[in-house]
This record gives sequence, C-alpha cells and structure tokens, in this order.
Amino acid sequence: MNRKISLGSAIAFAAIVAAVTICITIVFFTNVFNSKLYNIGEKEVLYSKIADIDHNVRYLYNGEIDEDYLMDSIARGYMAGLNDPEARYLTMEEYRQTSSSASDNLVGIGAEFSMDNSGYILITAVYPDSPAELAGLEAGDIITQVDGQTVTSENYEQLSDGIRGEAGSLVTLVVRSENEDEEIEVARRFVEVPTVSTQMDEGIGYLKISAFTSGTPNQFSRELSQLQEEGAQVLVLDVRGNNSGTLDSMVQVLDELVPAGPMIASTDKDGNVEILAESDAREVSLPMVVLVDEDTTCFSELFAQALRDFGKANIVGATTAGKCSEQRDIQLEDGSAIRLTVADYHTPSGTVLNDVGVKPDYEVTMTEEQKLMAENDGLLNDTQYSKAKELALAFIRMAESAS
Repeated sequence: MNRKISLGSAIAFAAIVAAVTICITIVFFTNVFNSKLYNIGEKEVLYSKIADIDHNVRYLYNGEIDEDYLMDSIARGYMAGLNDPEARYLTMEEYRQTSSSASDNLVGIGAEFSMDNSGYILITAVYPDSPAELAGLEAGDIITQVDGQTVTSENYEQLSDGIRGEAGSLVTLVVRSENEDEEIEVARRFVEVPTVSTQMDEGIGYLKISAFTSGTPNQFSRELSQLQEEGAQVLVLDVRGNNSGTLDSMVQVLDELVPAGPMIASTDKDGNVEILAESDAREVSLPMVVLVDEDTTCFSELFAQALRDFGKANIVGATTAGKCSEQRDIQLEDGSAIRLTVADYHTPSGTVLNDVGVKPDYEVTMTEEQKLMAENDGLLNDTQYSKAKELALAFIRMAESAS
C-alpha cells in the first residue's frame, strides 16, 4: 500500500535534515578551528620568546652574528628540546652525507680502519675481492701517509675519509707492514661491504649478521644455501652489535626463515597500527638460536623477537638496547633536514620493544674482558656462543634420537 506524504511534511522533514547537517558541520569545524587556534597560540608563544631573545641580542651583543650558524643552532635547540634521543637537526651537508652513506656500496679501497696509538690509520679488515686485497694490504697494516700528507691524530678523520673518492681515481698510500714502509697506488671502485660471515661447527651453521644493508639479503641467502649444502642441522644467527641498516633489508632476511604471516608492524602517535611487512609461505625448517647483546638495536631487535614470536628460535645473550622506534628524515626547503620519531615498531604479536628491549630466553652476560677475549679469539672463548652451541647440539641430539 502506497502512502502519500503531504508537501508540508516533506518540507518539514527536509528542514530537520538540513538543521542536523548544519549542526554536525558546525561542531566539526569548531573542533578543527579550536585545534588550529591552540596550535597558533603555542606558535605565538614560541615565536614571541625567540623574537624577545633576538631583539635583546641584536641590541646589546658586543660581537658579530653568523646568521647561518645562528639558524642552525636554533634548529638544533628545537630538536633537542623534544627530549627524544633519536631526534636531531641535520645541516644540508650533514643530510647529504647521511643520504650517501646509507648505501653499503662504497667508493673506496675496500678496507675498514681505526686510529692506532700513534694516530696513524690502522687497517682492521680487508674485504674480499677489493682493491685493498688486490694491492696486498692486510689487517694490521698501518697507513702513515695519504696522497703525500702524513697522518696524525689531528687529521685522522680527514685523511681516512680522503681514502674514499671518485670511482676509478687513484689514491697514493704509504703503508707500514712489519716495520717497512712501501708507497703504493690503489684504484678506488665500488665495493660491496660484506655483512654476513659464516662457519660450520659440529653440524651448527653459524651466521654473523653485522648490519642489515641492501646487500645483506643476497649475501645471507648465498651463505645460508652454502651451509645447508654442507649439512647444517641447526642455525645460530648472531646479531650482537648489529645496530645499523634498513627495515626492508631485515624483513627480506627474516622472510627466508619464517612461515606466512605478518612480520613487523608500527603504531603512530594516534594509535594507528600498520602492518609493514608480511612473509610468504617459504621457510627454513631448521631449529634456530639467536644471539643478542646490549648493542643489538632496532631492526636486529625486531628480527630476534619476530623469530621467537613465530616459534622459530630461542634467544641467548643479554637484554637488547630497547631502541626500536621509527625515525623519518624530513628535508626542509633550504636542503637541511630534521630526523623525527614518528612511530614505535613492534612485532604483530603486539610486543613493543622501544625502551624495553628483547629479553633473552637464556641470559648470558659478558664482562668487557670476556668480550675482548672473544673478539681476539673468535668463538672459542665466547661464553654467549658456548650457550647457543649447547642448545644447538641438544637440538641435533633430539633430531637424531627421533630418527
């Protein structure tokens, strides 16, 4: 049965709908306006304070003002005022250097350095198939001159950075080896920094991951396949001291090890949760142990915790650093930038690691003396690895008894 609505009723209904719509719109825009007004008020206080200081300084200061340095210092002070240890201001040059150093493909000679007791450049590592290796350089050699300049503790940073340069260019070094000096020329070229090293130990495939850089996933996949071909029955994944790299690189490595499912998530200041990475169904079926320590940070912390959440690994070592928040570099109009914490990373189980860290299943702490011994002697005198090996051998015995 059709009912007819009178014209007057229709007009009244339309008026009510319009009134409700207007009320909702007014409330919404009032809230937005109040929020904007609040922010404007805060900004006015901030700008008024800075303007007051600036007025007095320019009126009374007995000295010259470097305007660029002043602006950089104000920006640094603002970021420091956030009380966020990860937040910082980057000058245009600092931002450029940060962006260029994010790659693990370096234009150099393929070696790592530190300052020795005399202020010279001590070669601490030489990368395989690098210009340094081809030139016969070895760990322990000392560089005393770079392009004719004698290295001192005062110019160490400048000259060690100067070894890097344009691909194809030459750098002249005076190298001291076994108390004999030799001048050599080394051609710079792009060198992939090795971030994964391995060894076999009684059926245990040990993989040390020093950083999660763009080259790490391929290196990890290659080394993992080699260990499996050699008959590895358990994996020990060592991310101690791993405090650099990218999220994308880490999740590519993690994806090789875990079954299908969400791997990493983040929560922003408004409580919005975003799944950042999901794995496919392919996984490594071997038992795993992860080694962590106080210097394991962010992506490595997520790596260890996610493996535990998936039921893939036990964790051995010391509680990690608890530095697990997402920073974003935002470039400003003048080419400088700010680094800002925008969210907390966590595993999909909801485990937030920032300011907490990853607590190992088996706590094994090491003194500075023990760490030095392990660094000098390798895994032989490494008490944390010894515990990981004990667990790994137990897994092997269990598999053998079950077969």
